[in-house]
Amino acid sequence: MQKAYNSRLVAFLAFVMSLSAFYSFAQAQDATPPGAPGILANGDAVVTGFSGTQEQAGQVFINPQGASVRVLDLSQRGQARGQLINAPAKFEVFARDVGQVFGVALDNASPPNIYVTATSAFGLSLVTPDANGDGIPEKATTGAADAAFMPGQFGPGGGPGTIWKIDGKTGAVSQFANIENSVAGLGNIVFDPSHYQFFVSDLESGLIHRLDLAGRVLDTFDHGTTGRPGAGLDAVASDPALKADITSSDFDTDNSDTWGLADIRRRVWGLAVYNGRLYYSPAEGPQVWSVGLNRDGSFAVDARIDIQSVPGGFPVSDMLFTSDGKMVLSQRGGQLGSTDYSQFHSPNNNSVLRYVRDETGQWVQEPQQYAIGMTPDYKNASGGVGLACGNVLWSTGDALLSDPSRPGAQIVHGLQGNAIASVRPDNTPPLSSWFADYNGTFNDPQNAGHVGDVEIYRHCTPQAGYSYEESWPGWTPEWTPPQGWIPPLWWPRFPDLELVKRNARCKYVKRSLILECKFKLIITNVGAEVYTGPLQVEDNVPSDMLYIPPPSGNIPWSCNQPGGRGNPVLCNSINIEVLLPGQSKTLILKLRYPGGKNRRRFKNCARLDTPDRFSDNNQDCGYGRPPGPDLKAKKKLKRCFPTKTGNYCIYRLTVKNVGLAAHNGTIHVEEQIPPGSTFAGVISSSSPGWSCAGGGAVV
Repeated sequence: MQKAYNSRLVAFLAFVMSLSAFYSFAQAQDATPPGAPGILANGDAVVTGFSGTQEQAGQVFINPQGASVRVLDLSQRGQARGQLINAPAKFEVFARDVGQVFGVALDNASPPNIYVTATSAFGLSLVTPDANGDGIPEKATTGAADAAFMPGQFGPGGGPGTIWKIDGKTGAVSQFANIENSVAGLGNIVFDPSHYQFFVSDLESGLIHRLDLAGRVLDTFDHGTTGRPGAGLDAVASDPALKADITSSDFDTDNSDTWGLADIRRRVWGLAVYNGRLYYSPAEGPQVWSVGLNRDGSFAVDARIDIQSVPGGFPVSDMLFTSDGKMVLSQRGGQLGSTDYSQFHSPNNNSVLRYVRDETGQWVQEPQQYAIGMTPDYKNASGGVGLACGNVLWSTGDALLSDPSRPGAQIVHGLQGNAIASVRPDNTPPLSSWFADYNGTFNDPQNAGHVGDVEIYRHCTPQAGYSYEESWPGWTPEWTPPQGWIPPLWWPRFPDLELVKRNARCKYVKRSLILECKFKLIITNVGAEVYTGPLQVEDNVPSDMLYIPPPSGNIPWSCNQPGGRGNPVLCNSINIEVLLPGQSKTLILKLRYPGGKNRRRFKNCARLDTPDRFSDNNQDCGYGRPPGPDLKAKKKLKRCFPTKTGNYCIYRLTVKNVGLAAHNGTIHVEEQIPPGSTFAGVISSSSPGWSCAGGGAVV
């Protein structure tokens, strides 16, 4: 695509995605005996996924003998180099015991117990009584008076509102709670270690349920009628007319609009607890909101919008916080009915995103993105994220490895692990990652959404080189412990300083070719205790770069450059500083650099030299941008809607000059079309328009 223009450029592109049918089969397996002393070891992953299918008398059914939950051993991984690792399933729970489940949480027992939620994320399957005398029920795609859920859809004696508990010592499965729910199922579940309780999202009512350790519902939070009005938006009450009925002919297993899902303005899926607040994601937008928790763990009346709009348009099904307060989200494509059990969500445009706060404590609305899967545009997530000790992020995804040249690993649906700091453009493609297959099947390229959520058992100790806070990020409680209460090992005890360095836009000094750049450094206490002491920063400038005093910031600093040009700049706070948890101090350095007309951007790194128990977040780098045009492309999904031939999706592509000078000339944009999709054309664009050509994989 090309266009001649010299300011802000916008074009709208439409794509048609054809979803091809593909069958997925899973063989029945024997029960896996529990390990000793428990079924989980530190670093193990608990992963939910579709249990697979079986054929009976020419019909394809859910396989009740297939695993719905697997505990994967991720310890045999070596150095990350983009390889498929040996991740054996050391424990499994089958569909015959829990049905299809998505959300997963671990409590803080030793060993932890596992909790999973009934779901429609892997479709809703029906049967009617045997009609031809072969003794096998008939598979149904629409509701009927005698319809019932297919065996393996929901666990024995349970239903779409059941939460199942898997004993961490024995592996025994039991019903933990049953929440009223007709069809649509539950969303996700999260454990609150500060108040020893759970929160569960409900895709049918839109409510967030608060449960105690015995599975009793304590109360609920209604985003539609409480959260929205508190932020000045119209209330959206639950609509009983939306409830689904599988005995009605209106019910269609291939159309999730008939499943009774709550209005998107009140429908909540992803949840996370951090620093005395419950964060949750409504489907509209989607957005991220949070509500405070009172000292007794109940909901406060202070719901607020934290993230106005999450890019991509697809639901946020899982959330977590890192030990230093960054928020990580995973998206899962819109729910699809799949009679052939191939695709349960819209694939290839679901991201894992990270949000950070600025120096004022506000969320930066533009997220950082992880490259998930080897297929461009590296948005192959399927809705789950988990954090391991050592700041390793594990994400669920579709076709994460799909290179036919990789023997035995052509198609890998499962997990990707990478360093939590490896946001794009780093690790793109994700060659510094590990990959783990979920179901041992490598010949299913058309499948999507067969892997669900993931949770990692974390027991991080200083003896193993970790911080206590890594076990339970979001530790600051809003309650008073009872007399005689003894804090567990993971309870925080220390301050923790983090250094973040912002990029700088440079300018030429008067009419010379010398570049002058201002870099901003932000030091934040992300720990649990108050920090009191001096602040010391070493800025390792590129060769030939000269520090220009004085420094600035929100506190007084003393800086010098021993040895002159090209040597590190050393800065000390003039006063003893006090940083409360979450509080930041800033330092601004002015640096000059011999430029030249063709000077490209350069990297400038800094290190916090203040004594700190946890040093993994004490270094950061920024880039200096010289004057001149700098074009930035941004692509956003506007909406998708189904047609007879597939999903029809509209994207907005914005090309913006973020540089310091005008761009004059032709702009060329190359669009990589996902496999199975076709380019439909430009709907509208800014003047004077675009010329688009090509076909197949590239436009």
